[in-house]
Amino acid sequence: MIDRRLYIKSLKAVFSNNRQISTIIQRTKQLSLAKEILDSALPASLATQTSAFAYQNYRLTLTVASSTWLAKLRFYIPELLSTFQSHEEFATLKKILLKVAPTSQPSTYKQRKEVKPISKRNAQMLEESAASMEEGALKKALLKLARNSANNSNEAESH
Repeated sequence: MIDRRLYIKSLKAVFSNNRQISTIIQRTKQLSLAKEILDSALPASLATQTSAFAYQNYRLTLTVASSTWLAKLRFYIPELLSTFQSHEEFATLKKILLKVAPTSQPSTYKQRKEVKPISKRNAQMLEESAASMEEGALKKALLKLARNSANNSNEAESH
């Protein structure tokens, strides 16, 4: 069994000696701080829709859930820029970029209910209505509906 303290020390040694992991950890801390600043500087409704995505080349990229939120966030850019620049970690910030990155949410698609075919009686009434009309699109549509309904009823009865 591995001693937990020794294991943690060896993990710290691996992380501190690995330049890529150190860079990832540093960027993660920086983006976490950026999110904290956003949360405190923006209204709660807007802050929940905004994430810090990247900070490089003196530019901070923020993502929002939709173009609607992006339009609202644009009004806060000057204020955000000065707020970020007041923190030592973002003192060199020159520009804030905005991008839309939709969050994954459960689909709002509702499955269609099974449509029942109309009765033979209603199909007959459609045919009668169509017979009393002059040639035209409505007459063709009524006849087609009546025929399709009658065919679907016959199929349903044969099963």
